[in-house]
Amino acid sequence: MNPAPPDHPYINQVSLAYTLLTFSYTPLIGLKEVGEDVPEGDALLTWMGVWKIIGSAMGIEEGGLPDTFDEARHLWELIIASPGYGRSDEGVELLQALKDHVAAGQKDAETPVDLIGQHGDAAVLELLKPKKAGS
Repeated sequence: MNPAPPDHPYINQVSLAYTLLTFSYTPLIGLKEVGEDVPEGDALLTWMGVWKIIGSAMGIEEGGLPDTFDEARHLWELIIASPGYGRSDEGVELLQALKDHVAAGQKDAETPVDLIGQHGDAAVLELLKPKKAGS
């Protein structure tokens, strides 16, 4: 159970929901994109339920905890369309480091797969593009 609001400092619900969806929703999208099987039916509901419990433990309020895959998709779309979502130098550096790490792990692969560059979310890929002059 989460402490009552006066007992803890403000928690940025959007940031927490984004983090939760990064681990619960986006991996399934990536797996689908590369043709891998993803949970369906009761297995998918169980997957979402486990992540809902994790999100609750993180301090996410009930409205930010999707029950279904469609609710997760809707929440993801709301977050990436929000004014607070966008590029930061630190975020781009972290994303590039992740991309390099995944590529290094595939150096001996016959056909390496760039999960971020080839199959990444369009909004995330936009963040990887070089900054325009003056921005």
